[in-house]
Amino acid sequence: MPTYTLAAAVSAEIDIRKSRFIALAIPVAARDAAMRELERLHAEHPGATHICWALLAGGQSGTAGRPILEVLRHHEVDGVLAAVIRYYASSSARADSCALTPTPSPARCSAPSVSSVG
Repeated sequence: MPTYTLAAAVSAEIDIRKSRFIALAIPVAARDAAMRELERLHAEHPGATHICWALLAGGQSGTAGRPILEVLRHHEVDGVLAAVIRYYASSSARADSCALTPTPSPARCSAPSVSSVG
């Protein structure tokens, strides 16, 4: 089965019910590079309510990261970190199922590997 990757990072933004979503797909060489990209995203978006992400070598388990992972699998993408950054319009609406720690690291953000493509 062939796999695909990206030549460059891509992003899109949308507002839904007073929340702002920023979707990103970032080519990465390995899991360590993906963790560095997550650290960069947290630094660039300190006010974000949460950042959900997936990487075929692993990702968040049991959260919004799971549907993101399924999109990567469906499109047979390898070596791509997919992330969705969410900003709630008000701080009273902060209950969510995908809150990450302020600084991602392999020990704090990783779950057991889901599967590898290739």
